Amino acid sequence: EILTPAFGNGMDGVLRHHSHKLRGILNGLDPDIWNPATDTFLAGNYTARKREAGRRTNRDALYEELEWQPSGNDTRQPLFGSVGRLTEQKGIDLLTQAAVRLLGQLKACFVVIGDGEQEYIDQLLELQTRYPGLVRVYIGYSERLAHLVEAAADFFVMPSRFEPCGLNQLYSLCYGTPPVVHHTGGLADTVVDATEDNLENGTATGVVFHEPTADALHVALLRATALFNHPQHWRRVQQTAMQQDFGWQESAQQYLSMYEELV
Repeated sequence: EILTPAFGNGMDGVLRHHSHKLRGILNGLDPDIWNPATDTFLAGNYTARKREAGRRTNRDALYEELEWQPSGNDTRQPLFGSVGRLTEQKGIDLLTQAAVRLLGQLKACFVVIGDGEQEYIDQLLELQTRYPGLVRVYIGYSERLAHLVEAAADFFVMPSRFEPCGLNQLYSLCYGTPPVVHHTGGLADTVVDATEDNLENGTATGVVFHEPTADALHVALLRATALFNHPQHWRRVQQTAMQQDFGWQESAQQYLSMYEELV
């Protein structure tokens, strides 16, 4: 992406000239902090093989922390979560626009945790006022809530316009919360779309959309809801996601190998 005019910020020509020197190494997560089996912020720990009871416990804890009980809540109603900075880069405007359309069509809930630009705060709070039983917004940051959302939501939404790597999608994969992401940067590198072929061969780990628009995100949320309503496929995607290894050990080894080559 940095080899293109859109993302090169005037340096794309130089970068293309030196493209043989470029190497991308993914970010990593700290398994001592982000591990659903040992996470001290969770109300219930769980593993890939035994996750349903733990995730239900964490959802109950999340609702209690937020002092919120979704209207018509049942196991057939997906919960979409989002945690992060409320900025244009993160595509929060896309999320609010797509959420309005989804809430008018299907039964679904949204929990958004974050802080940032007032314009986007106002959009989210307006959405909460309009759909108090389906949308809960927490303005600010809470480490416990951030962990609970990862462990309780059915999907984690990251509609970033650009994202050099991103960490939340890595947390989501680790916690069995399939990410819904825009195909950009590290999001494209780490999330495998739940296409028919990828579901069939067992490689799907989330839902990917390719244009940074509310329309494209809306379609992705519809696809995620359809996946959720197909329990066999959805649980398989969860299982596959939790089998991925994005710990720092792998990234550190790649850095070490690169330095060894240089000397």
